[in-house]
Amino acid sequence: MEPRRLRRGAAFAAGLAVGVVLVHLKPSPPAPRRRLAAPPLKCLPRDRGTWRAAEFLDRHRAHAALFGARSPWTRPGIGSVLLQHKSPPQTTRAHRRLLNGTRRLTEAGVYPSHCAEVDAVIVGGAHAPGRCLLLAETNSKALPYHVLSYKRQGATWQLQAHGDGKAPLPGPDARGRARARRLAFDRGFDQMAKELKVVLQRVALPSKSGHHRRFSPRGQGRVLLTIADARTVDLALNFVASARKLRAETGLLVVAADVIAETILKPIVPTFRHPALGDVTDGAYGRYGDRAFVDAMWLKTCAVYSVTVLGYDVLFQDTDVVWLKNDVWDLVYAPSTDSAWMDDGVRTERFAPFFANSGFYLLRATWRSELLMAHLLNSYALIISRQSHQAVLNPALAEANAMAGLSVSILDPDVVVNGGARNKVRAARGTVSVFHANFTPGTEEKRAALVGLGLWFLAGGCDVHKDAAACLPSA
Repeated sequence: MEPRRLRRGAAFAAGLAVGVVLVHLKPSPPAPRRRLAAPPLKCLPRDRGTWRAAEFLDRHRAHAALFGARSPWTRPGIGSVLLQHKSPPQTTRAHRRLLNGTRRLTEAGVYPSHCAEVDAVIVGGAHAPGRCLLLAETNSKALPYHVLSYKRQGATWQLQAHGDGKAPLPGPDARGRARARRLAFDRGFDQMAKELKVVLQRVALPSKSGHHRRFSPRGQGRVLLTIADARTVDLALNFVASARKLRAETGLLVVAADVIAETILKPIVPTFRHPALGDVTDGAYGRYGDRAFVDAMWLKTCAVYSVTVLGYDVLFQDTDVVWLKNDVWDLVYAPSTDSAWMDDGVRTERFAPFFANSGFYLLRATWRSELLMAHLLNSYALIISRQSHQAVLNPALAEANAMAGLSVSILDPDVVVNGGARNKVRAARGTVSVFHANFTPGTEEKRAALVGLGLWFLAGGCDVHKDAAACLPSA
C-alpha cells in the first residue's frame, strides 16, 4: 500500500508543478480562423451559344464610331461595356483583367475584328443605384426597336413610358383641323406634284457627288426650301439679300402661305403656292404657338414631304435664318448621313433624344426620310395640340432612326448657331456659317435681333409690301 501512495503523491505533485508553470507562461495567440470566401459570381454564362466575354471600352471612341462625334450619346458619361457574342476575345498583354472575367479593351480599332455586328443598348439612370439592366437574347424575329423600362410595383413590374408624359393629347378641334388639312392635301396631291416637279426642275441645284451609294438612286437635285406668309415676307427677303451679298448659290424655293406673300415674292425669287398645301390663317401672327404659327407647321411638314417624295434632297430653313458664309451646302452634306440637324440647345425631355431644331435641317432623298415625313404628316393633330412641330419631330426622328436606320447628324452649334447663343455671332463671327433667330417671340423682335447683330440686309426705311425689289441690294 505504501508504494502505491507514494506513486499517487508523485503524480499529484508533477501535475501541480505543470499547472503552476502553465499559469505563469504567456499564452500564445490563437491561430487565425480560415474564412471560406463566397464563390465568384457567374455573370457570364458558360454556354458557348451565347455571351462569352465582356470588355470595357473607350467610351468616346466607341460611341463616335457608331453614333457620330456629335451625337448626344457620344458626350462624356459613366462608361460602356461591350458584351461579345459567342466568340471569346483574343487575350493579349493589351488586355488587363478587371472584375470577374471582364477585361479592358485597348485595341486601336475600338471594336474587335470578330465583331461583325454591334447591337447598341442606350440606357439612362447612371446615378440610380436601384436600376438594373436585363440583356435578353432571343431567336425570335419579334424584336422591339427601343429599350423597354419596367418599374417595380409591389409584387409586379409596370412598363414605363418614355418622353414627355405631360404632353396634351389632341382634342376634337385639333383632330378636325388636322383632318381638313390632310383631306385637302390628299385630294390635290397629284396635280400639285405635277406643278411642283416643273418648278423643282428649274430651281434645283445638282446633287452633291462623291457620297455614299445609299443616297444615289433617288437624288434628282437639291433644293433650299422655306415658308413665308404676309407677316414673314420681310424675313424671307432678308435671307435673299444675305445670299446675294455672299454671291451664294442657294437653290431657293419659297412656298408662299398666302396670296400676299406670293404676289410680293414671285417677281423676285422662285415661289410656289397651291391650294393642296393650304394657307396660313388670317389674323394676328408672330407669336410662338398661336393659330397661324401652327398653320405654318403644317406647311413645313407637307411641303418638305412633297419635295422629298419627288426625289430631291431638301435643306429646309425657317425664314429667320441668315447665312454668313457661302459654304452652307458643303457644311450640311459633310456628315454624309440621311439627315443633318441644327442643335436646338435645349436639353429637356420635350425635344429628346436628339434635341434637333426643326428650323434648319437637311433631309436626303431616301425612303428613310420619306418614312419620317409620312410619320409627321400623320401627326399633325399632335402638332396642333402641342403647339410645336419640333416637339413631335424629335420622337419621330428617334423612331425612324431605330426602326428604319435613318442616320442622324447634329451640326456643330459653334458653326450653325441658334438664337439662344447669339453672342457667338458677336464673339466669333468668323467661325459662324448660319444663324437662326429662334428663341425670339415675334417677327418684330426677330427683325430687331438681326439688326442688332448686323445681319439685316434690306435697305433702311423701305416697305416690302410697297416695293420689295427696292429693298434688296443689287444682284
